[in-house]
Amino acid sequence: MSKIVLVIILIAAIFGGVYLATNRTSFFGQANESALPEGIVVSNIEPSSLTISYFTAQPSRTLVNYGEGSITSSSATDDRDGAGAGERKTHTATLKDLKPDTEYSVKIDNQDQIYSVKTAPGTINSSISKNYKGTVLGPEKNPVKEGVVFFRLEGGQMLSAPLDAGGGFQFNLSDYRNADLASSFAFNPATGTEFYVQAGEDGIGYYKTLSGTNRSIDILIERTFIPFFRIQQGPLIRN
Repeated sequence: MSKIVLVIILIAAIFGGVYLATNRTSFFGQANESALPEGIVVSNIEPSSLTISYFTAQPSRTLVNYGEGSITSSSATDDRDGAGAGERKTHTATLKDLKPDTEYSVKIDNQDQIYSVKTAPGTINSSISKNYKGTVLGPEKNPVKEGVVFFRLEGGQMLSAPLDAGGGFQFNLSDYRNADLASSFAFNPATGTEFYVQAGEDGIGYYKTLSGTNRSIDILIERTFIPFFRIQQGPLIRN
């Protein structure tokens, strides 16, 4: 079984992030194409947790199997499930109780492909105290009820958050790190700040501003589906 090392790529050629490359034929064989995970992203990487996000063409339940080394005996469901599991096109699951600076194997929705992800090193000292919030709106300015917002400051780590029932999102920066996760981010009000919305086949949204902004942000999504990533596949590790 092969593993794919997570790599830094460009989202739609303009938005940087951590991406686990996918390929329908090579990686997922003959599985039901409508339920195949696409646009797999690793975000919110901390010493003891990280988030896996992806989307599917048709609604399905979120399931991420994971474990230290080559074992994937633990599982996580969607962060929005609460007391019961639901079917969605956008999926986001947080893996918890992890060890710092440790490699984990990840399988998405019981697919055969195994991915390799790594947690951040130990705690850092950060002086950032900044919040960003906003709403994601459809073409007719109606709140989008399902989707995931990805966020980063230029040179910083990728964060993500699912939309709430009213299309809202919020990011609280307290222990924000540089992109390499090794040190704290030096906040500058003039730093570029990017937001990217993935609402599956319902569309995408992109918004760029300066990190010093204090106003609520409205992000409009486009009705036409646009592929989330330009794939730049990293090296393969084979057992």
